[in-house]
Amino acid sequence: MLLGESFMHVLLVEDDHTARETTCAMLERAGYTVTSVENGIAGFAALQQDRFDAIVCDVRLPFLSGRGFYEQVREVYPEMAGRMVFVSGWTKDPSVQQAVQETGRPILSKPFTMSLLVAALQDIIDAAASAQ
Repeated sequence: MLLGESFMHVLLVEDDHTARETTCAMLERAGYTVTSVENGIAGFAALQQDRFDAIVCDVRLPFLSGRGFYEQVREVYPEMAGRMVFVSGWTKDPSVQQAVQETGRPILSKPFTMSLLVAALQDIIDAAASAQ
């Protein structure tokens, strides 16, 4: 039985190749359709090309940080800002904690399990559905 809904499309923004591939495989195994990119600039370009139900974004990214990406999404696609979950291997770092606190978005600490990731996405998708 699939955990996610096959029609749910997730944008994964992750610069680490191994983490991106692993997370993408988790999401696909859970039944999500995934578009994965390696930085916030590519993530923003993907948002201009397609519709997503949720965004999984690393906090520390090259060129445009996860927080910077969030701010751009909030400005241009405000409905998507509430559909973002951050991930980081540095959740104890004060700059990461500050970014998460200021955005109000949930964060998962790497490494995370598929069940934690799916639960976080389902919470985001449920909240968006109830807001409509």
